[in-house]
Amino acid sequence: GEGASATLLLGCVHVEHTSNEPRPVHLRLTGLNLLPFVEAGHDIHVRVEHIPNSGELGIDKLDITHEEDLAVEQGTAALTLPVIAEHEAELITLTTMAR
Repeated sequence: GEGASATLLLGCVHVEHTSNEPRPVHLRLTGLNLLPFVEAGHDIHVRVEHIPNSGELGIDKLDITHEEDLAVEQGTAALTLPVIAEHEAELITLTTMAR
């Protein structure tokens, strides 16, 4: 229904330093057809908000770092995020597309 969403939290706790080159994060979201607000044949909207490593300090507002509409095919969608730094996270919100 209207206003329905799903939220994922993706964080990086420890980085193995096997490469000096940071790499983007490629996500394959599956089972989207099991979400009650995802309709067959319709795309979904994704918003990514960055949660920085602020230590003990509070965060007033999360910065939106990425936003796009994703095609859903057979309950699956693909998303690429920029590098997630150690002790930081991304809050990913999936919603229906505005009509």
